[in-house]
Amino acid sequence: AAPQSAIALGQAAASLVASLAVLPQLKQNFIRKEPGGYSPITAALSCGGCLIRLFTTSQLAGGDFLLLINYTTALLLNGGLLLQILYYGVVVRRRSLTGVLIGDSAQVLKHGDDDKDKSSLGTKKENC
Repeated sequence: AAPQSAIALGQAAASLVASLAVLPQLKQNFIRKEPGGYSPITAALSCGGCLIRLFTTSQLAGGDFLLLINYTTALLLNGGLLLQILYYGVVVRRRSLTGVLIGDSAQVLKHGDDDKDKSSLGTKKENC
């Protein structure tokens, strides 16, 4: 088994990496005053996952302080990102809430065929 100090160091490193991954998107959205390219659905699912992790950590892992800090930090950052997406999408860009939330799906449906390769004769290539 790994020493407790090594486990604690790994947990702290994981928290740092997770935090650093979201910070550039938060900064970019703030500077540009726009929702950015991050999916609101992904941000919402990340928040939900963090809430579940907080609950299960408090119930099953004996309330491990470092894990709770890690998941709370991730929840706050992903929640902040979700709030930015909603604010810049609804308030600044004046889109409907539904339009902001399903914007990713609408883009895929609208441009779904744009990504398919075509041969030089104009026929679609089959992907095997």
